[in-house]
Amino acid sequence: MPMSIKKVVRKKKERLEVVGSAAQRQRLLTFLQNRVWASLPKGASRRWTRKQEGRLLGYGRRGEPV
Repeated sequence: MPMSIKKVVRKKKERLEVVGSAAQRQRLLTFLQNRVWASLPKGASRRWTRKQEGRLLGYGRRGEPV
């Protein structure tokens, strides 16, 4: 029986938490702050509207796949 996505993500997160040290987490956070997040356009972190999300995922006006 296939696992739900939530269970898979939770298990992966648990494995990563056990493996990662505080120093590794700090290095990753520093990298994200200085290299990744700093290079994103100004409006990149805003929430999408349902319409924008549906268009990106390929749904039509009534929720049918396009």
